[in-house]
Amino acid sequence: MKRLEAVDLVKHFGAPGARVAAVDGVSLALEAGERVAVTGASGCGKSTLLGLLALLERPDGGEVLLEGEPLSRLDEAALAQRRGSRVGIVFQSFRLLAHLSALENVRVPLDLAGEPDADARARAWLDRVGLLGRAGHRPGELSGGEQQRVALARALIREPAVILADEPTGNLDSAHGAMVAELLFGLSRAQGATLLLVTHEASLARRADRVLPMRDGRLEA
Repeated sequence: MKRLEAVDLVKHFGAPGARVAAVDGVSLALEAGERVAVTGASGCGKSTLLGLLALLERPDGGEVLLEGEPLSRLDEAALAQRRGSRVGIVFQSFRLLAHLSALENVRVPLDLAGEPDADARARAWLDRVGLLGRAGHRPGELSGGEQQRVALARALIREPAVILADEPTGNLDSAHGAMVAELLFGLSRAQGATLLLVTHEASLARRADRVLPMRDGRLEA
């Protein structure tokens, strides 16, 4: 069984009569444990594609299948449940909650799911990304690299089957970017998770098992 599939995905933006296909008939299939990079220039549709695969947006056409389950017929509550339990998302902009500490941010997925031992598990994940000593700091007190590592711990704390990363090193300098990339690939490998990342950075894409170039809403390979 494929871990994650897209079948003829289509997503349009714009007013009626002037609509543009940001994603135009994209199909792909990812195996368990596979690491795939989608590359392309800004505006080519790669972030929109990731949003569709992350269940954050519904497509205008086509289907997304997660572990063989078609998702188009699920309501919003069921989609949120699937996303929370099986998909981890890493954003370029971190999306940490400013009023919460690093520890509290990492705890959020466990708290929302009502899972036990949230504090101990969040501390363990902060330790894995080298930030246990910064557990009490809020995002504004952390560097960009530290914030992305907190976001990575939050995305992986429920050990998702699929990790989706949108330009995960795009807002970081080269040193912090390399650290986050090492963590992202290493932790996904350790968990046996499928990793799909979108990036314009050739050095990051080269670490993937497959590279899929995207242009004008379509995958070229």
